[in-house]
Amino acid sequence: MARDEALALCAGPASTPTLRVYRFDPAAVTLGRSQPLPGLIDLGACRSRGVELVKRPTGGLAILHLDDFTYSFTAGTEPSPWVRESVFQTVASGLTEALRLMGIGCRTVSHPASARPDATWCLEGGYGVDLECAGGKICGSAQRLYRRSVLQHGSLFLIDRGDVLEELTGPGSLAGYGRPASLFGQLSRTVSWEEVRDAFKQGFAAALGIELSEDRLGEEEERVSEGLLRDRYGAPGWSWP
Repeated sequence: MARDEALALCAGPASTPTLRVYRFDPAAVTLGRSQPLPGLIDLGACRSRGVELVKRPTGGLAILHLDDFTYSFTAGTEPSPWVRESVFQTVASGLTEALRLMGIGCRTVSHPASARPDATWCLEGGYGVDLECAGGKICGSAQRLYRRSVLQHGSLFLIDRGDVLEELTGPGSLAGYGRPASLFGQLSRTVSWEEVRDAFKQGFAAALGIELSEDRLGEEEERVSEGLLRDRYGAPGWSWP
């Protein structure tokens, strides 16, 4: 989270957009930046499962990062009332093509927030622009607009871990809500993190008509990231007062 926010804080209108893909080790729950605390997540269950917890710089509700594929997209922007929708649609085009390359057809769905008041997990409602397939929501998105840049997060589930979600929020906590669509559920086969990474590279390049090149955080981005980790994301009280 510190690195993603550092990329956004160091970006500007002349910056090259960044697509970052990663996984969590150990497993973790990321909470939306404005998600009310304390929430419904059982901290004791998290500890016994070895699941860490951190608040994201972006909005939305909680995501369990276990057997999933997470991305962040950062781009410099000029102030505009259309920035959020434009970035959602740009990223959605890359995601749609990546999923198509894996054999999954999906569509972009825009809607206002629709979660129940006590919702904890992202799957319990729709926000902004989501990607949906025959099995339900396959990828939600969370954004934050900075003065000179925008940051967007999203995750794909390799397999269905709804059982663990209920462990962390209590039996029956997902009653009435469908589980998020997983890649395994759509394809009836195991999909590796590496396969999704390769599809992302090809999908974003094809959909946006660009050539992706690998890079590392620059010196300034690393410095900002280390400061954010020390003073915010790694500090007691940031994620859970």
